[in-house]
Amino acid sequence: MSILKDPAAQAPYTVDRQLARRVVDGLFEYRTVHYASLVDDFGDVYAERHVPPPPGAFRDLFIRLTGTQTEFSLPLQSPRSDRVLGHLNASLDTYGEMFSFFDHAVVVFVSGMMRNIALAIRLIIVFNMTLVRPLLKMISAIASRSPGSGGEPIRPPEGHRQTEFAQLANGANRLLDEYESALQAKQEAELALREHQAGLERLIAERTEELAYLATHDQLTVNQIQLDGANPKR
Repeated sequence: MSILKDPAAQAPYTVDRQLARRVVDGLFEYRTVHYASLVDDFGDVYAERHVPPPPGAFRDLFIRLTGTQTEFSLPLQSPRSDRVLGHLNASLDTYGEMFSFFDHAVVVFVSGMMRNIALAIRLIIVFNMTLVRPLLKMISAIASRSPGSGGEPIRPPEGHRQTEFAQLANGANRLLDEYESALQAKQEAELALREHQAGLERLIAERTEELAYLATHDQLTVNQIQLDGANPKR
């Protein structure tokens, strides 16, 4: 309204009703304006325009909470003196402004949600391709290699030669190699123990046969056995 102050004051000063109508029509370029008038200091209406405010589903509720109209009255002074020549009046429909604000807010909210959803989908795809799939391949490779069976070493997935997957593959290979070495050492120790046990059993069997032979063929041994039987120890 301050921008229109000079041409609005010029209308009553020069008694130019056409200029007054242009000033009033210019106010309606703003959609929140639903009433405007230009009157002189005698109350004569030079121009007036009224547009009913648009209906709204929440208008009654908004009226009770805040009211729907804001009225302005701008005094028009003479270009050559401080005399008030009239007033430029305007009424604003704040519900329309509020509706525009919420309409814009809904657009911003929906567009933001759609952008965030699209970003989340992209992150899920990237996460699946760069982490989940390579990790599943690593797990499958580890599970397919049985300890003690040898086989090919576990290799990191393609494109992950310098990442943590390479460190995981190296650690798994080292752990499996150590386990296989320990398993082989255990098997060798068990084999040596069985061989030693078998050797002792052979020695005992041989010694038993030798004693049995001596007991039946060596006369001194037979006499000694008979003597021991005749004179048992007390």
